[in-house]
Amino acid sequence: VSSFEGTFDGNGHTVKNFYQNTWEMFGDYNDGYSGTPNHSRDGMGLFGRIYGGTVKNLTVRNFQSDGEFATTGVIAAYADCGAKFEYISIFDCNPRVYNIGNGGIVGCVGWYAKEADLKTTFKNITVDNSNKISALWGSWDVACGGLVGMFRGAGHAYMTNCSVAAQIDAYNDVCGNYQYYW
Repeated sequence: VSSFEGTFDGNGHTVKNFYQNTWEMFGDYNDGYSGTPNHSRDGMGLFGRIYGGTVKNLTVRNFQSDGEFATTGVIAAYADCGAKFEYISIFDCNPRVYNIGNGGIVGCVGWYAKEADLKTTFKNITVDNSNKISALWGSWDVACGGLVGMFRGAGHAYMTNCSVAAQIDAYNDVCGNYQYYW
């Protein structure tokens, strides 16, 4: 999986009305249980993986997703190793995922981190109550959060001036998360 390592400056623009669906990407072949193929590290969002990169000055409106075994975040599925998110707002978004992590901004922080002292930062982020972050039906490794779905492995996350009022739609055993989830 390739990572975004540069700077994406939205210059105050809005990305809107986009939809992603892993059910369509992999069809019935991706049952997620047999291990062939294992798409559990694939992800949905504006970016798949941000490794030390920066996303800033951006609004996302009406992002919708559906999938299973695909970590999901409106901005990025994964973020690690000094990734920065600044001056970002999301509105009217409904990422929905089964059996993995889902977050309003990032699905998972720390999965690919190689150095524990590198921090992922969130500064001036707004996730208002028009957003519905959904973690639906989970048998294992399911997490859901308004800003970050799950935190794994090495690294740290720092948040400054972040406002989260999203609706969390957690179904079944999603509420019984493991200790490394937010």
